Amino acid sequence: IYMGKGPADVYPFEDKVRRAFVAHFDFSRHSNFANALRVFLHKFRMPGEAQCIDRFMEAFAQEYFKQQGNATSLKSVDATYVLAFSTIMLNTD
Repeated sequence: IYMGKGPADVYPFEDKVRRAFVAHFDFSRHSNFANALRVFLHKFRMPGEAQCIDRFMEAFAQEYFKQQGNATSLKSVDATYVLAFSTIMLNTD
């Protein structure tokens, strides 16, 4: 199963699998955003397509923010997503 496939409205199963995969991570042990992202990225091979990366970073941001709550300096899921996606894009060729 390709977890990065398509938007949720077209590929609802893949979206549920992606979100369930991300939910298995315990980001509460990693108060540092960079460490949490690093742990997340070490568990699978990130797809090369920007749209797939976008879907993974969206799922990561939602789960990270949900687990961190007020413990993070990031103020919203959107801010978490922008930081995660930007970090990935800045580190690719």
